[in-house]
Amino acid sequence: MTIRIKITSREAGPIPSEALVAIRTVEGVEEVVVHASQATADSVEAGFIGAEGDRVLIELPRETVSGRWRVWVDKKALA
Repeated sequence: MTIRIKITSREAGPIPSEALVAIRTVEGVEEVVVHASQATADSVEAGFIGAEGDRVLIELPRETVSGRWRVWVDKKALA
């Protein structure tokens, strides 16, 4: 299932068709380069994996700068 996650920033990516977005996770901010069509000014597409309490496990469309594909976010981060 595809969901949208709020982002804290969006910048131009390494090539014109990409964007660099920052996502606030429960462990801190993660940056990920995504296709520009996957990100709006305030959210990005992600896959829903599961939920536990006030946290949601998501799978990002690409690997983060730090090497993660799946991250935990607060339920309040859902757009």
